[in-house]
Amino acid sequence: MVPAQGTLAGEADVIAICTDPLDDEVVRYLVDSYPHLLSPVERSALRAVRAAARSSEGGGAARLLELWTNAAPEARELTAGGVAPCMRRLAERLWREHAEDIAFNTCPHCGGLAKSPSTKLCHHCWYDWH
Repeated sequence: MVPAQGTLAGEADVIAICTDPLDDEVVRYLVDSYPHLLSPVERSALRAVRAAARSSEGGGAARLLELWTNAAPEARELTAGGVAPCMRRLAERLWREHAEDIAFNTCPHCGGLAKSPSTKLCHHCWYDWH
């Protein structure tokens, strides 16, 4: 469940989302749209795990991830399991601690979640509300 376009998440919305697992689209939206609400360690962990995932052979980037998690033990739990679990953990924390600061941008035509809070083009139905 996503609040109406441009509205802040209300208490009922927080309860609805927190009682159901966050879907992948909401996880991506939260992590990509609100990186300023992440701690420096969380931002670094996300960058490191994404870089390791992009590495086709797992060579250099995977080695950097290993070195980084050894240097920052608190990041080991964040990066465990790869990109998707890392993003899910970060999104759940954002939702739990900053729900009142998060605005969901939804398409006025189909109700789909936009890619970012400022996007005016729906990637679900291609409606443009510029």
